[in-house]
Formats: sequence, C-alpha cells, structure tokens
Amino acid sequence: ENGSNSSVLVKDLTLISNDTSLGTVLQLNTDTKVTLDNCKLDSVKKNTYGTVLLQTGSHLVLNGGTEIAPTIKGSAIYFNGANSSVEINKATINASYAFYTKVAVKITIGAGADISVNNAFFAINGDAVPVVNISGGKIKSASANAPIITVMNANAKVNVFGGSFEGGNAYVLPYASLITNVPIHSSGYDVLNQDVPFYQAVLHGWIPYTTESIPQAGNP
Repeated sequence: ENGSNSSVLVKDLTLISNDTSLGTVLQLNTDTKVTLDNCKLDSVKKNTYGTVLLQTGSHLVLNGGTEIAPTIKGSAIYFNGANSSVEINKATINASYAFYTKVAVKITIGAGADISVNNAFFAINGDAVPVVNISGGKIKSASANAPIITVMNANAKVNVFGGSFEGGNAYVLPYASLITNVPIHSSGYDVLNQDVPFYQAVLHGWIPYTTESIPQAGNP
C-alpha cells in the first residue's frame, strides 16, 4: 500500500530476508499504516537500513507477540522520514539497535514490549528531537557497557517520558523512572575482599530501583 492514509493488517506471517545488501524485510511507504499481529520478521544477512524501514508519515503497530528477530548489523526499525511513528503493544525486539533515526519521530512502548539490544536502544543522528513514551515493558542491554541511548550529533536530543530499564547503566539514568535488576555484586574482574554498593548509594533517593530477589540469589 502506498499513500493516501492506506492501512493494512498482517496476521500470522513470517517474513525472512536473505538480501546481502539492504536486508530490509518490510518497508512502509509515505502515509501508510501497517499493523503486525503475531508476525515474525527476520533479516539474516547484513542489515543497512533496518529490518523495518519507515518513510514519511508512516505508522507501524506491533501486536500479538510479533517478533523482530536479531539483526547482524543496523537497526530493527529505521526511520527514514519525518513524522513517522511506532506503537509497540505486545512484541519482542532483539537487535543490534532497536531504533535509528535522523528525523523527528514518535515511539510508544506499552506493557507488552520486550526489547533487548546489543549496542543501543535508540541511535540518533541529526538535529531531530524524537519523542519516546514508555508506559511499561522491558528494555535491556545485552552488553553491560552499551549505552541505552546514543546521540551522534551534539544538537540532537531525545525526550523520554517514563521508562523502566533492566540493569541500566549511567547512560540511561537521565531517561529512567525505574531501574530493575541492579547488580549487587561486582563483576569479580579485580581481586576484591568486599563489594561496596556505590551504584545503589548514588541512585538512592533519586531513581527507584530493584535488585535480584535476595532469597533466590545464588550468593546473597
């Protein structure tokens, strides 16, 4: 579908791309709305422009346990046009970057979202001011040293409203309303006699946080 505010509902479909150059599985053209319900999108080769590519004014809705599978390179969702948006109600994203944009866009993340990233949750390149509304869900980084939000241009910024981040490091603190699964032990990389809860002391009274369940911890 293309333009004129056209709308498409796709249910119970698996889309896999073996494209060795772009790797895009789904492209939403200008002023198009697509709702994915219980679908799986997978780009198994080099991914330059994202598994899903959104053009100007397009709107993507993820429902019903839709899964955007791991990408080798690039983002799960690539915004290529202004005023485009994504609404995640119930879906799983597992990618190098969850979102990438150079323009002003809007992302709404609901309670059914489960997002895991290797590099960054959001990469911004340009002067855009994206808006991210987080009302629930789980956002986590597979790498302890990876920033949740990466800004590639000094003039760019992101407005995040709400947000619960799992194991969030210092990069995510300005955007978080809750940090879950905060580590209570050091990595063990250095030889230490005892751990000091410095991170917890910094967060105390500033951002609510939780740790792992003490009764279920292997070494509480």
